[in-house]
Amino acid sequence: MPDPRFYLRRSLSLILVVAAAQAEHRIDGISFRQYDGGPPWPAGYSPRSGDTVCLEFRLAGLATKEGDFDDHFGYEYEVQALDEQRRQWAAAARGKVEGLVTEEDKKSGWRPKVSACFETPPLLGPRQFQLAISVQDLITGRRVERAAPFRLRGPNLSPSPSLAVQQFRFLRQEEDFEPLAVAAYRAGDPLWARFEMTGFAVAADGRVDVAYGLEVFDAAGKKLFALPIAAEETRQFRYPPDYLPGIVSLNLQPGTPAGEYIIQLTVLDRSQATQSVTRHTFRIE
Repeated sequence: MPDPRFYLRRSLSLILVVAAAQAEHRIDGISFRQYDGGPPWPAGYSPRSGDTVCLEFRLAGLATKEGDFDDHFGYEYEVQALDEQRRQWAAAARGKVEGLVTEEDKKSGWRPKVSACFETPPLLGPRQFQLAISVQDLITGRRVERAAPFRLRGPNLSPSPSLAVQQFRFLRQEEDFEPLAVAAYRAGDPLWARFEMTGFAVAADGRVDVAYGLEVFDAAGKKLFALPIAAEETRQFRYPPDYLPGIVSLNLQPGTPAGEYIIQLTVLDRSQATQSVTRHTFRIE
């Protein structure tokens, strides 16, 4: 009669072999790219709000099942786009892959590649995002998970519990990034200014309804120009924005007297019937 301890030892050995094989299944080779198939991000790089983020990773240790000629493999993956509160900021990427692999492929370090691209939400300040990866081996049923965090760049704005204008800056030209050190123009010049609006309400469905207008006064308080609604933003966002950008453009007429002038900016949150009024001084020299 065969020794039952032999079968016990053999069963334990098989269990250990299976466990060891499953332990090899992992997600590695994670890298971020600006577009699918592009080069990895350079060291220290962070995407801006609204940029496309592509994730690439490899699967190591997938189980295979013997076939007539080559071995079968299969896996399902999901990549979720999450913020620090684990809220989704984009639809998840999912896929199922089944195929054949040769012994030569396995000997040469076979590791299937997976990639997924996401467009980050627009109009956000700096924050931490992550792409949460989950892969299930269809041969063993085993699932492995791994997080790929990254930092999103954006303007550094102060938290605002109510409607507000932040970082109002006068510019020489529309495309300028650096504000004027002294807000001074000549008669006949174009005047440009940019600012960010914060503290507006975002409805449960992601909709905002904000508008702004402006008036121009001279130093004596005389109104020279008025545009009650210069621009408006009525839009539905998938992910709540932190701010809305605004821009002001004036044509300073030739012959305008030198002196100090004031732009009075009125921002309206029409969904809450609230407003914010700020004044910004410039000179004509």
